[in-house]
Amino acid sequence: MKNKITLIVAAIALMLSLTSLTQAQKPFKGVVTYEISYPGVELDPMMQAQLPTMMTFTMKDNMGKMEMATGMFTQGEIIDADSKTLITFIEAMGQKFKIVMDADMVAEKKSEAPKPEIEKTGDTKEIAGYKCKMATVVMTLEDGTEIETDVYYTEDLYSPAMDFNNEFEGIDGFPFEYMMDMGQMKMKFTVTSVSKGGVKSSDFELPEDYKQVTEDELKSMFGGGM
Repeated sequence: MKNKITLIVAAIALMLSLTSLTQAQKPFKGVVTYEISYPGVELDPMMQAQLPTMMTFTMKDNMGKMEMATGMFTQGEIIDADSKTLITFIEAMGQKFKIVMDADMVAEKKSEAPKPEIEKTGDTKEIAGYKCKMATVVMTLEDGTEIETDVYYTEDLYSPAMDFNNEFEGIDGFPFEYMMDMGQMKMKFTVTSVSKGGVKSSDFELPEDYKQVTEDELKSMFGGGM
């Protein structure tokens, strides 16, 4: 009888541990909002109007949508982690364009991107109510230039779309604070809020008036600045 009770207790403990693991890996449904700042750069009002100060990442199941906007343009990506496809979209000067990349095109882009070297530091801090761990990420460009940035990420929030399209490949978590080197300036992204729920499948659909173009065509339209 004692052995039977022990087996039952062990079975319950195993079931609870598997349930906890499943819940931890359950895709988050909601919107993560980032503040965008430009450390070390003094922005005059005209330049400030041209630069985004906020980014949202909307997610549900396998889908993700990143979006930035200013008074002059809206730009973003729609990610499907199941089909491994990516749609880049931009609305500017009254025109709407999109670049559709299938799985093969995305895989080729990923193969060309520099592979990050990641060192987990053990440092932590709280961002927007989430405990975040820190890692130092080093990327080496084709010309040998090394770009180093510190990334704070949380393991308490999971998105297949973020996993699939995460620039910091190898970090097991959702990035909550990081820096991007844009050449003449740096952009710092910091999560300010996390809103659960309120996301529909239609949030990942673009209106039909977006014109499909190639990456080269879009670059030529905007003087190579994309």
